[in-house]
Amino acid sequence: MQREEKVDRRERIVQAAEQVFAARGVTMATMDDVARKAGVSKGALYLYFTSKDELYLTLAAKAMEDLVRRMESASVEGSGLDRVARLLESYAAYAYDDGMRFRLASCWISPDYELSAQGEAAQRYGDSAMRVLKVAASAVEVGKADGSIRPELDTRMTIMQLWSAILGASLLQAKSAEQTTTPAPQLDPAAWHAVTGLPATPFEGGQLVRGTIDLLMRALRR
Repeated sequence: MQREEKVDRRERIVQAAEQVFAARGVTMATMDDVARKAGVSKGALYLYFTSKDELYLTLAAKAMEDLVRRMESASVEGSGLDRVARLLESYAAYAYDDGMRFRLASCWISPDYELSAQGEAAQRYGDSAMRVLKVAASAVEVGKADGSIRPELDTRMTIMQLWSAILGASLLQAKSAEQTTTPAPQLDPAAWHAVTGLPATPFEGGQLVRGTIDLLMRALRR
């Protein structure tokens, strides 16, 4: 097989895997699913990737690298509080602009699937995650030093809390946009009104994410 043909086949497998993992999740997706989607035999698939973990982490590492580049570009100037806000905005924008890769980068959080920590792809993913932590920690520390962020906050805990909040808001915003005839009750304005008697509108145009970022900035502000 010519080198160009191998490269093309590998890329076809990667594209098929992105769709399969995004649609079925890491836990439910199988290598058989990927092989069928890519139009190759399972044996041919294993010539390129030795396991589902390796294939998934290859995709997740690329998604994380794309996210890191966005976040590093977003946090280069301004007060620490402004930098943190832009980091959260860039994270949420990635979730909105490229939802499939965003879900791939986040699938490891699932409690029912444990990924291997071995191999080059796992190392690439870990390196990108550490770059995110570094840029986030720098923004918070700058904010403490310049007086825009409360100095008594624990930086590591603050970063984890910010990430948890924006991850949840981004996933809920995306889910809200996907709702059609059978929305989840938590996201359904009619269900909200029926239970609380209060008015409600759909979470449109990034409203939930923007509101979450505003709430978080208020909590951080000195």
